[in-house]
Amino acid sequence: MWLLQCYIQFDIIRRILEDFFNIDVVTVIGITDIDDKIITRARESNVTIEHITKFYEQEFFHDMENLKVKPPSVITRVTQHVPRVLEFCQKLIDNGSAYVTKSGTVYFDVKKFGNYGKFSSIESNDDQETRNVEKRNSQDFTLWKAYKAGEPWWSSPWGKGRPGWHIECSAMASHIFGSNLDVHSGGKDLVFPHHENEEAQSEAFHDTCLWANYWLHTGHLYLKDGVKMSKSLKNTVSVKEFLEDNTANEFRICCLILPYSHDIAYTDNLLEEAKATNKKLMSFTADAEAYLDGHLSAGPFNEPLLLKCLSETRKEVKEALEDDFNTTKVLNSILNLVSETNKDLQKVPKSPVPCSAGAVGACLSYVTKTLKIFGVEYPSKKACITSKGHDTGTLVRVMDSLVKFRSQVRVYALTMGPSAQAQYQIDDPKHKLEQDKEASQTTSEGLPVPPIQPPLHKGDITWTTTSSLDPKERQKLQKKEREPLVKACDVIRDELYIAGIQVKDRGRDSSWSLLGNNSIRARRTNLGNYDPFEPEYQPKPKK
Repeated sequence: MWLLQCYIQFDIIRRILEDFFNIDVVTVIGITDIDDKIITRARESNVTIEHITKFYEQEFFHDMENLKVKPPSVITRVTQHVPRVLEFCQKLIDNGSAYVTKSGTVYFDVKKFGNYGKFSSIESNDDQETRNVEKRNSQDFTLWKAYKAGEPWWSSPWGKGRPGWHIECSAMASHIFGSNLDVHSGGKDLVFPHHENEEAQSEAFHDTCLWANYWLHTGHLYLKDGVKMSKSLKNTVSVKEFLEDNTANEFRICCLILPYSHDIAYTDNLLEEAKATNKKLMSFTADAEAYLDGHLSAGPFNEPLLLKCLSETRKEVKEALEDDFNTTKVLNSILNLVSETNKDLQKVPKSPVPCSAGAVGACLSYVTKTLKIFGVEYPSKKACITSKGHDTGTLVRVMDSLVKFRSQVRVYALTMGPSAQAQYQIDDPKHKLEQDKEASQTTSEGLPVPPIQPPLHKGDITWTTTSSLDPKERQKLQKKEREPLVKACDVIRDELYIAGIQVKDRGRDSSWSLLGNNSIRARRTNLGNYDPFEPEYQPKPKK
């Protein structure tokens, strides 16, 4: 997660540029498929370097897809751009910015460049005892590494060797963008020496004082004890492990809570805040859709106040995104709009009130559109209805019918009083034990077995109508008789939840919505780690 956190932050910025500011963005990801660590790993694993690089490249892009990071416009690999690296080195040698050593290694001459230290202000240390004897200056860095036994190599004018780490990015980016690029990004751990060296060699190569117009650096991901999450420390969490109990939306919200340049403390408190925010946003979209569909009675709404809040939110969001992509302010503004809408959306009217579909629909549309810009999306029932796929449209109709039927059964099961009285009840104590035994028997569906024979007449010594019972006893009997129906309704609700569909009961009506991409394990956790498909499952009572 420590690596992909950086990519999620920049994916959010890319989406803002494309979808909010309507800028056409061309993104390039450079893949280092040859370096010291890769060579060492291939040796330890007794496989080829190509096998190692392809495996981890596929794993990387698979993780990015699971976290909903948009694919880059262009993918470059170092081994496919070695000719560009050679051209880059040769030009720097020709203009005096680089030199070749006896071993065939090529170094960039920092002092000859004269403009080194834009980002870091690192002081030079020319102590001969600490400096590589081949270097002219201690800050000089490698452009081309001379061949070492057992390592892969390419031919060059200076002998066998391979590209240095810093030059590969400059050579590949220059091949795609030319002498200038708008934005260069990375984690703040790359400011020195990597980005410092990139800027220096690129300015020298293109004979310019400005290679990248903007450098964007993300903060680090830290653990709760202040230790940086890093592969070298073996304290990382894989994307697969994270998504077992969390969602891509929740991690994106973690990245939205703080500005992209800030460090993120990976703590339980942060995750809980992200989960609570995600739940609030998801519930709002489901409730607002249910209100617009007529499944939720709410209000009355203060429409002028709500529309004023929406207008202020639009202004705040625009100003925040223009201020170095301040997603913290944006998220707070969105949550405030949601809270204002929820004040009326969660009211239960005592009598019929006018529908405020216009105001609620406008707020819902703006919230979902803005969240989508950040890559935070919630499945919409409307999207299913308007889908061109026949299967999707059929699913919507089936779900509508199922939820309607369940709602009718549930309302009947919960209705008490004279209008819903039970038909029969044993009145003779000597037959009570036998009748209780029959009532406890259930079918495979969990419903009680009805009597084999109905009563012959009202005066039968075994049967009598409940009209002779006390009202409290009558309601108690009704509740007991209909309890299996209520339980069956709860079980099917939980089974649908596991399948990714959430059913919400709203008084005498019910609605359904899609849950999104959270894992089955996470859904079971929300049900108290029970599986509704197990025979002994008992549904959680709803508060």
